[in-house]
Amino acid sequence: MKKILSAYLFCFAILVSCKKEESSVVEPPPVVVTPPLETIRFTSNALYPEGIAYDGGSTSFLVSSISTGTIGKVDLKGTYSSFITDSKLISTLGIQVDSARNRVLVAVGDLKNTAATATRDNLAAVGIYNLKTGASVAFVNLGQLKTGVKHLANDIAIDAQGNAYITDSFSPIIYKVDMSNNASIFLENDAFKPLHVGDMAGLNGIVFHPDGYLIVSKMDTGELFKVPITSPNTFTKITSVALPGDGLLLTKDKKLVVMAPTLNKAHLVSSTNAWANATVEKTYDTGDVWATTMALKGNDIFGLYTNDVQATPANNFVIQKLKF
Repeated sequence: MKKILSAYLFCFAILVSCKKEESSVVEPPPVVVTPPLETIRFTSNALYPEGIAYDGGSTSFLVSSISTGTIGKVDLKGTYSSFITDSKLISTLGIQVDSARNRVLVAVGDLKNTAATATRDNLAAVGIYNLKTGASVAFVNLGQLKTGVKHLANDIAIDAQGNAYITDSFSPIIYKVDMSNNASIFLENDAFKPLHVGDMAGLNGIVFHPDGYLIVSKMDTGELFKVPITSPNTFTKITSVALPGDGLLLTKDKKLVVMAPTLNKAHLVSSTNAWANATVEKTYDTGDVWATTMALKGNDIFGLYTNDVQATPANNFVIQKLKF
């Protein structure tokens, strides 16, 4: 009987010990799955944000403003804050982040935001600022290179050496600004003349392809042009496509995204012969939101929806992931 009791007590002790060990086990915290970032809504009074770029250092989007000129930041939660305020920035359009050189470059015009006859519908410039602080680095007047005509600097591309190329929507010109901030007319040709001066529909989006050329859109005719960096006068029209493109974006796999706000669409375009001609692969329907251009965040493409406040001032804007 004593042996049976001892065996029972021994087993009971083991069971108690096991329970204590089980109770001391710390369960891992539950895995929190963050939903994919797809839509960012932000608010700013009558901003009309025309251009967008992504800054990985501050994990925020930079947006320009046709109506105020201010360069703002939009964080991933949709909080808008002013980043660069400069009286020289009358209307700001295209914007490019050059993180390798700690710069942000902004295309500057005057879309009836002042009564000054010297600049109204007649300003093409590029503002260059410190990417981290927003401090001014340079302000380069491009329009003075060609007097007696209308000007509107629209978009910017940056090549591997840091040279910037800027389109003029009112004049048939692509400008170049080198790393010493010297400006020149890179290419001028009647093929780039807008059908109607003053409607922003001439030369528009521009991107640099790492194989050594620019791709440029002409919005009113839907044309795309390939412009070699070393011999710009040998530019060619990219055939087989006609898209009224506003902003352009080159993806990581060297495809082209063309934003066509007049069609309420974004087009994914590719080429198999170094952009002698091209094919529309896919189309994304934006809806009637006047989507102007796009930015890359990693491999994701985000479009800017401005709601076209030229007709009706708006305060609410959207940065939307495009799914091709």
